[in-house]
Amino acid sequence: MSSVAMVDYYRRINDRVNELRGGHERAELVLSCVNFGVIERCVRAEAWDEAGQYLAGKARGLQRAGADFIACGSNTMHRVAPVIEAAITVPFLHIADVVATTATDIASG
Repeated sequence: MSSVAMVDYYRRINDRVNELRGGHERAELVLSCVNFGVIERCVRAEAWDEAGQYLAGKARGLQRAGADFIACGSNTMHRVAPVIEAAITVPFLHIADVVATTATDIASG
């Protein structure tokens, strides 16, 4: 959720796209940075409704900007995923699903 994490995600996503496609290929991304102070206050106060509405607004903005799907890399904020999903019509990718799949793959050997 922080700008520090976003920079790392942006670099990793683009490095992987370039690795797969080569040349000068990069991902076409629409990004929305959040005010981490808002998120931090919501988490400390357990104001999950407020956090959900804040992030739903961000997701709607991404959708209006042309995003084909919305992804959130925060385990904690996936607690409000239903609110985000209800606010948009494009798919919402759950980090929890990715983590569960990876853990299952690792456990399976």
